[in-house]
Amino acid sequence: MSWTLFQFMHVVVVVVVFVLMGCSCLGGSGSSTHRHHVHVAGNETDRLALLAFKAEIISDPFEALNSWNESIHFCQWAGITCGRRHQRVTKLILDHRKLTGSISPHIGNLSFLRILLLRNNSFTHQIPSELGHLRRLQILSLLNNSISGEIPANISAGSNLVVLELSSNNLAGKIPVELGSLSKLELLYIFKNNLTGDLPYTFGNLSSLIEFDASLNNINGSIPEALGRLTNLNVLALGENKLVGTTPSSIFNLSSITFFDILMNQVQGRLPLDLGISFPTLQWFSVGMNLFTGSIPISLSNATNLYHLDLGENKFIGRVPPLGMMHNLGRLYFQFNHLGTGEAGDLNFLSSLPNATNLNSLRLDSNNFGGVLPESIGNLSTNLGILLLENNKIGGSIPTEMANLVNLLCLHMADNHFMGNILADIGKLQKLQILDLSSNKFYGKIPLSLKNLTSLAYLCLGVNNLHGNIPPSLGKCPLVYLALGGNNLGGTIPKQVLTLSSLFFLHLQDNHLVGSIQLEIGNLINLEQLDVSRNMLSGKIPSTLVKVLNLQFHGASKSFVAECEALRRIKHRNLVKVFTACSSVDYNGNDFKALVYEFMVNGSLEDWLHANENEDEVHVESRNLNLLQRLNIAVDVASALDYLHHHCSEPIVHCDLKPSNVLLNDEMIGHVGDFRLARFLPEGTDNSSATQSSSIGLRGSVGYAAPGKCIS
Repeated sequence: MSWTLFQFMHVVVVVVVFVLMGCSCLGGSGSSTHRHHVHVAGNETDRLALLAFKAEIISDPFEALNSWNESIHFCQWAGITCGRRHQRVTKLILDHRKLTGSISPHIGNLSFLRILLLRNNSFTHQIPSELGHLRRLQILSLLNNSISGEIPANISAGSNLVVLELSSNNLAGKIPVELGSLSKLELLYIFKNNLTGDLPYTFGNLSSLIEFDASLNNINGSIPEALGRLTNLNVLALGENKLVGTTPSSIFNLSSITFFDILMNQVQGRLPLDLGISFPTLQWFSVGMNLFTGSIPISLSNATNLYHLDLGENKFIGRVPPLGMMHNLGRLYFQFNHLGTGEAGDLNFLSSLPNATNLNSLRLDSNNFGGVLPESIGNLSTNLGILLLENNKIGGSIPTEMANLVNLLCLHMADNHFMGNILADIGKLQKLQILDLSSNKFYGKIPLSLKNLTSLAYLCLGVNNLHGNIPPSLGKCPLVYLALGGNNLGGTIPKQVLTLSSLFFLHLQDNHLVGSIQLEIGNLINLEQLDVSRNMLSGKIPSTLVKVLNLQFHGASKSFVAECEALRRIKHRNLVKVFTACSSVDYNGNDFKALVYEFMVNGSLEDWLHANENEDEVHVESRNLNLLQRLNIAVDVASALDYLHHHCSEPIVHCDLKPSNVLLNDEMIGHVGDFRLARFLPEGTDNSSATQSSSIGLRGSVGYAAPGKCIS
């Protein structure tokens, strides 16, 4: 007899005994006994339901259910609360226990259950429809699990539900219209799932609803007009869905709204002129990444409690009205619109913002703002961490008052019409991590005070009119990205910059730099992109970066472009990527052509199989390959050759396959490189005819010279 059947027979026996004993009793004492056995039977039902729930748990790393055994009464089990009168389960709370398994349908037998919290676990499978049997249930939360399937329609049978929280799961399908019958529901959270279909019009009947969050789904259709009947609604969050149409005017009349978010949809229309008056308690307003048009309502300044205002990535036009009454404003996002006129006075509204002492993020990038930065920008909140102004028409110089923004982390002012010297006191912004002033008209020298920016990781001053030398003190900054190209910088590249091991990108092209590239550049162990072209440099850079071809080989120059085009078309995870092909004149006036390859951190297979005699013993020992690694690399090479021989538009024979031409990335994945001897076979030629092909093989050596023309 199975365990489940044994449980069932146990219940049957209890019920039969209860019926027989109840029938043998007379008068008042019989009624009391009857109630006693109803109590006993109910207790047993709850106990068996809980054991069935436990049976579906396949992982309990915190041993949360260890106490669920016969040694103590189930009302004393972890996570269980019982009512005092009937000793029936009223609360089942097992949050944050990392439980894995499915939710047993037997949970529907806990008929006195009022609170069910299983948040932050790893439950899978579907929500059992038997939860609809729990008529006393008031709070149901399955937040942050891996539950799939659809939301059961009959969950609405629990007419006493006040909180329904099903967010952060894998739920799919449409939202049941039956949920609209939950007249006592106050909080409905279904965000971060895969729900589809329309928002049910029946939600207009949820007269008690205070917070509704259905963001981060795939809900489509328009926002129902019926939601405008929810006069108690504080939170309406529908962001990151696929909603279309306009926002019903009835919703903009809900004076109780404090949080309104329809970010990243396709909603269109204009914002009502009285927006800041109709939403008097508004704290969060986000309509970014939609299709709104028109101007920003002047009344918005009346929303004195507003903290987050996001109108970014729409089609708003005109000047920004004064915002001086928004004392609580923390985030202001106007990016990627058509705001401003391109003329003086566009940024006057900034003078009204110093009262916003909580402001920490200001985005005005990619608009049509003109004029100059007002001096009052230095009076903005000292909490300001992000200031983005790029891609506008702002001119003039940087106000010296900007040095007051001592907590700035990110300053983007690229692609404008700024001129004059870069702020000499910019070193006072000691917390700055990102500074981008590229594509302006700045002149003068790079400020020496940049050395004080001990957190600076990204510095881009390219495409300006800067002159003088590159300050060696930049080597004191933990730079990851350094772009100074397109200026009039001279002198040599400082050794301190060429030894910055943190650098991933170094762009110094189109300047007047001279001298040789020191061997220290080999210390740039993380370097992924290097561009020092169109300078007056000489010397060598490390090798699998640039392959310089020997043009003395007959026919090499003529076939170079055709070969590069062929190489550019081949793409495979086990072939070294060719970034570009370059053609120029070296420092001796000789023609040369070069291929620029992707850099491979772990060098060649040759280095791993045959240690360099000049390496120290520790380094040699660390380069031992185990059998699995060798096998994986062999498979990588075979995959590359199979692709070249059988899956290219034109078959290619490598002709020089050896360990030194197999390069390894940071994950020890093999990449075949060096195609200088490769044969490109005409279409229809089988591989056996490789030696008869008339294609030219390119022979080369490793070296460096500043390229003059690149074929991308």
